[in-house]
Amino acid sequence: MKEDLKNFLEEQKWFLYKNYRDYLPELENQVSSGLGKHNINQIHFPHQWSAGRKPVPQNFLVMDLGGMYLRLYLCQINAKGKLTVSDQYKKPFYEDKIYTPEIFFADLKRHLDLFSHDLTSLPRTLIFSFGNALHPHFRKNGVLDGKILYWGKNHQQRGMIELELGQELEKFLGQRGYPGQTVYVINDSSLALLSTAFAAKPLPIINLVAGSGTNISVGYDTVHGFKLFNLEFGNFDFFPYCSLDDRLNHKSRIPNKFRTEKLFAGAWQHHLFRIVLEKAVINGVIPDQKAFAQFETMSAGQLEEFFHQKKTISHFPELRDLWTAITERGAFVCAQAVYSIIVNLKNNHLAKEKVIVSEIGAMLEHSVFFRKTFEKELKNLVCQTANLEGVRIKTTLIDKTICPGAQKLLELCGK
Repeated sequence: MKEDLKNFLEEQKWFLYKNYRDYLPELENQVSSGLGKHNINQIHFPHQWSAGRKPVPQNFLVMDLGGMYLRLYLCQINAKGKLTVSDQYKKPFYEDKIYTPEIFFADLKRHLDLFSHDLTSLPRTLIFSFGNALHPHFRKNGVLDGKILYWGKNHQQRGMIELELGQELEKFLGQRGYPGQTVYVINDSSLALLSTAFAAKPLPIINLVAGSGTNISVGYDTVHGFKLFNLEFGNFDFFPYCSLDDRLNHKSRIPNKFRTEKLFAGAWQHHLFRIVLEKAVINGVIPDQKAFAQFETMSAGQLEEFFHQKKTISHFPELRDLWTAITERGAFVCAQAVYSIIVNLKNNHLAKEKVIVSEIGAMLEHSVFFRKTFEKELKNLVCQTANLEGVRIKTTLIDKTICPGAQKLLELCGK
């Protein structure tokens, strides 16, 4: 990074994240609360992770609705417990409209109709991975369901909050050509955690999602089963904002919500990039060129592709440095959060020898330097802490599909 650009960012207090000891106590408080008994997003499965039921041969459908896309996966488990995915489907889902339960379920059914057009029939078991916050609970028949606690950052709703998602979707599908469906519901971060490769003995698992949004889930065995905590990390509020962050926050449709996500996640980073760029041009750090106008309409994904191009490095080095500054700050903040969780697990005698940190999301898979910076900073923080001596951290980038998590979900539910 050129010296004048670095000085500009320092003047804007961009590098506050490096003073992590100043805000670590607040982060630790929020982590402790998220891993406490009052977290309504937690799930307590009746079976242990490492001693769950043997896989049962069956077919099931995974329906994954995250920030932008709906993905469908047709899955089979054979008699030996091997999972195969025979068909896949991916389409943009959300539109600029007000979502009611009727509209939401009708849109889901329309995609199911398109997907099942060439199939004899859909499986009776459907695993619904949902990107918004849920209050999970088990129904009397042992099926995991959840009430919607929050609707999306950029979508309007009416009647969706407190909706019993699985039960109501079952009713809707049953009345419209899909009778007898059983719908399990789980947050997408939690299902990603269940997709993590694991050892034979119980290990605490931390899953970091860094994509259009960000979240962290934590799971570990107890005497009576497997506990899984969805921390809704994007809503944490431990990091001090600089003036550039404040501007994005107040310009957004939901000020003072998703404060951690707004630091780097895909739903926000292109807006933040343009705010930083505008300020840099005003301050004379970056010359005002007509070519910069193209960034006004670029999404986060399009910007990421742009900054991967060789010509960008030679023609727009300052812009690439600005984009990298957002990426590296986000990776550093995520590393501090995961580090704080590991300390919490260690202090509560839940992390003894090894902790698995699984990673999923577009930022980790595609963004410049994000995964490298995250893993480097996490390792540095752990190595600097005497209390964590002897605890090994294993990081793994899990497969894009979360179908193995759906299989694990059925095992932990005893189905």
